[in-house]
Amino acid sequence: MTLSDCFALFVKFFFLLTPPFVMSAFLSVTKDNTIQERNTLAIWITLWILIISGVLLFFGGFIFKIFGITLDAFRIGTGALLFLTAVSLVRGDSIRVPSGDSVQSLAVVPMAIPITLGPASIGVLMVYGGELKPVWDSSWLIFPSVQP
Repeated sequence: MTLSDCFALFVKFFFLLTPPFVMSAFLSVTKDNTIQERNTLAIWITLWILIISGVLLFFGGFIFKIFGITLDAFRIGTGALLFLTAVSLVRGDSIRVPSGDSVQSLAVVPMAIPITLGPASIGVLMVYGGELKPVWDSSWLIFPSVQP
């Protein structure tokens, strides 16, 4: 993979992950939290995005085949979830954490999936994952200094 390919991949994922939307959703969800809680939640969201992205990249096609889920059905489901989350944010309904739970319970749903990793980014991860050959040929995804 050349440097221009890496840059093109970065630009694709930058626009698919929509950082301005994610930041506005994050700020609206955590408006009542302290800086420490926000920092902790941001770290958890980042870790979950890395884990989910890796699983989808390497095993996404297999997971969907096992459960009989098509990519179009997944797009509809996550699109509906994203729409409902957006409507609640626009209406001013804040996402409340139940009194016994921590703010970290928001890390996976709704922040990691579907707000950050929506149907488009999941689809791209699955397409790239489907094009991968053996694990040693895809080691550049994890360790960019290793070229196949």
